[in-house]
Amino acid sequence: MAMPSDATRIIGLLLGDAREDAGLPQSAAAKVLGVPQSRIAKLELGRRQLQFLEAVLLAGLYDIALEQLDPRKHTPRRRESRRQRIDLPRNRGLTGTG
Repeated sequence: MAMPSDATRIIGLLLGDAREDAGLPQSAAAKVLGVPQSRIAKLELGRRQLQFLEAVLLAGLYDIALEQLDPRKHTPRRRESRRQRIDLPRNRGLTGTG
């Protein structure tokens, strides 16, 4: 399995922040997308890339602008767990290549 890019991981954290701010469980997001809850978990963990239509639907559900999912402009509040062992980039451009 390929390692996710820095951008994918940060977008996942931003998604999780937005969902938590909206007070919704992962199951609510899964229902809107018509997917299993495990897919939402993978998105939030940065183990699956967010597709544009998913981003639009989730942004609407979470009542946020798509721009809030831009890893170049926003920093997630929460950090990955030790189990994930992912270092977030600090003050460097995101190339998408990790």
